[in-house]
Amino acid sequence: QARAERERAERRFAQVRKLSNTFLFDFDDKLQDIPGTTETRALVAKTALEYLNSLEQEAAGDAQLEWELASAYQKVGDVQGAPWSPNLGQTQEAKLSYQKSLKLAQQLNQNGNSDLKMLRLLAQDYFKLGALQTQAGEVTVAHETLRQALSVAERLEQQTHDLEDIRLLQSCHIRLGDTLMDAGDPTGALESYRRTLRLSERRVREFPSDRSQLSLGMDYERVAEAQIALGDLPGALAGLQQSLTQVDAVLPRHATDPIYLRPRMIALGWLGDLSGNPNFLNFGDTAAALRYNREALVLAEQMAALDAKNARAQRDLASQHFSLAEMLTLAQPAQAIAHLQQARAIVRELLVSEPQSTELLRQDARCLKGLAKAHAQHGEQVSALQELQQARQILQALQARDANDQPTRDELHDTLLTLAELTLRTGAHNAALPLYREALTLAQTPPVEQSAAVMVRWHLADSYAGLSRYYAARAAGAPLPERPSHWRDARQYAQQSLSLWEGWGQHAPSTSFDRRQREQAARAVAVCDAALAKLAAAKH
Repeated sequence: QARAERERAERRFAQVRKLSNTFLFDFDDKLQDIPGTTETRALVAKTALEYLNSLEQEAAGDAQLEWELASAYQKVGDVQGAPWSPNLGQTQEAKLSYQKSLKLAQQLNQNGNSDLKMLRLLAQDYFKLGALQTQAGEVTVAHETLRQALSVAERLEQQTHDLEDIRLLQSCHIRLGDTLMDAGDPTGALESYRRTLRLSERRVREFPSDRSQLSLGMDYERVAEAQIALGDLPGALAGLQQSLTQVDAVLPRHATDPIYLRPRMIALGWLGDLSGNPNFLNFGDTAAALRYNREALVLAEQMAALDAKNARAQRDLASQHFSLAEMLTLAQPAQAIAHLQQARAIVRELLVSEPQSTELLRQDARCLKGLAKAHAQHGEQVSALQELQQARQILQALQARDANDQPTRDELHDTLLTLAELTLRTGAHNAALPLYREALTLAQTPPVEQSAAVMVRWHLADSYAGLSRYYAARAAGAPLPERPSHWRDARQYAQQSLSLWEGWGQHAPSTSFDRRQREQAARAVAVCDAALAKLAAAKH
């Protein structure tokens, strides 16, 4: 009797185990690349996990079952919030799932279960957790987690040379490069991106396929992103064009597949920024920028329509509305406002599920800042000032979380300068000066001499130019005896801005962008000299 009961229990155990694996690995693997199945995948993963959780007590000491349970947690995390694939936007839940999987994988490794399958699980867990930490703005923590992922992935690939492990090693280099970009180290990021580019070239040779060629195209785009941060605009343009060529070569065979559509959208977005986005290092070609941005928006709309539950597609759509609005703000502010309102509505909806997401909060602040610029251009100064104050509060709270998060610092700097300029226009000189000084303090860290990122140089030059405009405005309304002092201050800051632009070519290739900025700074110095000369002549 007891033996029969035990045998029945073992059969039930085996049946539940088989059923959970069928749900998790067979069903999900077939669903994951089909647009519109994100919600279904979540149900499949949840059901499988419920089955496996019922076996958790039995898992202790059973390496295979512990591996299956860890893999289940990892799959659930993918559906909840993997930033590289369709997901439900549940970042915190995904992080918890990955942490549970990692804990089991670490235990397996510590207990001597370090065969290839176990090593692969460990590397994947470190990588996926690190990727989410990057997205959450936890730059320092993410960097360490991804270093651990890279160490295990390198050991694994050296043993197998399998395509799956090459792809995992690539992913680790990519995400590590992303953390370096966010930490303000484009030189280190470029090194990481070039390593994954070499791996993609190897994939094309050893494992030729459309996915291998797509990977190569995506890596050209990543290298270009780092080149832009280093000021190499010609090199970045060539890389983005190569990226588009690679993607377009395989796209006709996958015309409705988001896996192929998204890299094209990203390359088009970068080409739009590089061509003529006024808030970006650019070549001044507004017509080309608008063409690229509109084409990118069409692709984002197409992908968002395929799966309404895909949070990543919604984020992409908001980003493309924002990018097009940046191009329209000066000439067509009403259209810009419409796009920014659509972008912010999407972001606010996503924040309902992820109210603490650094990426979404930063995107919300960007939308507010963009709306402020468009409203100011449209003559709505009160709305603009309110929106800028909201953006400032969000960004300052994010900076308090992680002072090393460079994208947040960049956004806060631009927000402060925009708020200072608009405050100065209202005539509130005393309120404008602290804003200019706060922006300058932010721009001075890190010191321009210690950073290879040319945006640091640009931000510092803009801060000096803003203070020059402030003192010029003070001079215009000051009593005659005070004007020379204000004009001398204005000239001093204008000269500091000009000096930075004159030295640009020592740090990055000179293009039409820095030449335009240098000419503008030179004109500001000339205006100050003319005003001082006029005052000197009147005195005599």
